[in-house]
Amino acid sequence: MNKKVTIREAVNYVINSKGEKHTLLGIGPMSENFLRASLEISKEKDFPLMYIASRNQVDAYKFGGGYVFNSDQKLFKEKIEEIAQEINYDNVYYLCRDHGGPWQRDKERADHLPEDEAMAIAKESYKEDILNGFDLLHIDPTKDPDEYCKVVDIDVVFNRTIELIEYCEQVRKEYGVLSISELVLNYLNRRQLN
Repeated sequence: MNKKVTIREAVNYVINSKGEKHTLLGIGPMSENFLRASLEISKEKDFPLMYIASRNQVDAYKFGGGYVFNSDQKLFKEKIEEIAQEINYDNVYYLCRDHGGPWQRDKERADHLPEDEAMAIAKESYKEDILNGFDLLHIDPTKDPDEYCKVVDIDVVFNRTIELIEYCEQVRKEYGVLSISELVLNYLNRRQLN
């Protein structure tokens, strides 16, 4: 797979297709066998995959790793690449973070971590996502250990969301990772050259 279509390009294609059916499947990874089976069916049926890993499933080892073969972001990415190579996978897949954010790991919420610590951990987790090539980040600061079974105040969610997005943008720029808009511009420029 030399040229990767961005998630935005894939969604735009589906939206603009008239009378055609398309599959955009988001899969929560559960095991190595599950990864292999999903890649094989994606190859056979010709549809892209989105692996949507929660922080409990895949996370940095300094935060406890994930229960999916005890993986961090790097091992998760490498395992998918290894399986894709073994089966000569010639389709597209995306690494996605599902429910990233403070207190999204069960232990963090159970331990009632203070907000500043939970936010710092969430930021570090997102940084690992970005540095390991995740294509989509779900920014989800809607949990709070002191608001169990209650809705967190929208202003609190809004402020946490802005802080996390600003941090992710800072990391992206610092490490030279292209933004969605830059990826789209590159795609449009490629299309004009063809």
